[in-house]
Amino acid sequence: MKAISIVALLVSLLMMTSQAYSDDKASEVPALENLVGKYKYAGDRATDEARISEEIKSSTEQMGSFLKKQAVKRLEQVNGIPEKLAISRSGNDITLALGDFVVTAPADGSKIDTKTPFGQSAKVWFDVKQAKLIQEVVQTTGRRENTFRYDPDGQLLTG
Repeated sequence: MKAISIVALLVSLLMMTSQAYSDDKASEVPALENLVGKYKYAGDRATDEARISEEIKSSTEQMGSFLKKQAVKRLEQVNGIPEKLAISRSGNDITLALGDFVVTAPADGSKIDTKTPFGQSAKVWFDVKQAKLIQEVVQTTGRRENTFRYDPDGQLLTG
C-alpha cells in the first residue's frame, strides 16, 4: 500500500463556487493512471484530528448556540480522517473509495446521483487535470471538493 497524508478540507456550508471543466480529457489519462492505487493514512492522527477540531471550532464560533451545536456535529461527521483510500479506473469510469464513501463516475466529468455514507442524496463527478484527481460532491446542505495529488517529492498522496 502507498502512504496517504490527508489534509483537512473544510468548506463553508454557505460557500458555493463553480468549477470550469476542460473539454479534452484524453490528455489527462496518464495523470490519472499515476494516481491509481491503494493508500493508507500516514499522518499523525492525534495532531491532525486536533487541527481539524480547531478549524471546526474557529469556523463556527460566530454561530448561535443551537446552530453551532448542529454545525459542529455535522462538520465533525464529514471531516473525519479515513484510514484508507483507493483509486481505480475501468474504461471511462473512475472509482474512488474514501473511507466508507465509495463512488464510481465517468472520467469525463459527467455528474452521477448517489448517496453519501450518511444517507443524503448527492451529485458527484470527477475531473482530472495537471496530475490531480478532483472529486466534487454537491448536496442540498453544501459542497465539498476533494483533490488528490502527489506531494512535490512524489512520496505521499495528499488530499
